[in-house]
Amino acid sequence: MRDTRYIGFRANGWRGRVRVEWRQVLAGSDPLLAAERWPHELLRERASARTLRVRTDRGVVYVKHLTGGKNYESPWRDWYSRLKWLVRPSRSRRVWWTCLRMERAGLGVPGVLLAARRRWGWRVEDLLVSEAVEGQSLQAMIMRAGSWSEKSALIAKAGEATAKLHDAGFLHGDLLPGNLMVTPAGRIVFCDNDRTLPFSRLLPLFLRRRNLAQMAFRLVAMEGEQGGRTYLDAYFDASELRSSTRRRTERWVMGKVKARLERLIAEKGRVVLGEG
Repeated sequence: MRDTRYIGFRANGWRGRVRVEWRQVLAGSDPLLAAERWPHELLRERASARTLRVRTDRGVVYVKHLTGGKNYESPWRDWYSRLKWLVRPSRSRRVWWTCLRMERAGLGVPGVLLAARRRWGWRVEDLLVSEAVEGQSLQAMIMRAGSWSEKSALIAKAGEATAKLHDAGFLHGDLLPGNLMVTPAGRIVFCDNDRTLPFSRLLPLFLRRRNLAQMAFRLVAMEGEQGGRTYLDAYFDASELRSSTRRRTERWVMGKVKARLERLIAEKGRVVLGEG
């Protein structure tokens, strides 16, 4: 897939693709060190990745630095995880390629500015730099909405966007209200596409159900059963699925959601949005 907005990038061992207008900003430097020199905020840090919000001379960007180490308790599982990371193709390049395909399908995605990988012997790192999306997360907007009519309109918009995503042949790796941004124009933007995968136009039903259950669980936890059903109704009204498939899928999804809620409440006495 050729896109003239991007050119090859090489600097300090990093190799990948960069947006043309960002070449001068990053040329001749280590983009990771540059990101750490600019004013930044650490948003999330794990053994295998960290995410920074960085204010550059050209605006705010998000920088994700991936190292692949999981630090499992089992040394064999940890070794296997690192071996997979070493031999697999670049994660950042795959995200870049997926986002280009989503964009061409008419879906909202953050613009990727740089996707690069660096190898130092056995150490492999990936770097993904993306544009900041103007707007608010769907979760924040639902929680701030003053009436059910406002909330239901937002939830329905998410259902319609998910149907468009699936009908275009994409499975989102982490479909949650916090990973959907709503722009001032009302467009849904799919963020955090590290594990988003492209399939054929005929996305298998069992994969669709996985995404629907992810989102419906959070919406039921936030707004009760009506939140989940509003989302599913909007999804099915906008999707290409047959009515018979709709009924079976809705029963399966809501059954999974209720079972998961009951299990969490039995274990912890309550449901926290950050869980599961």
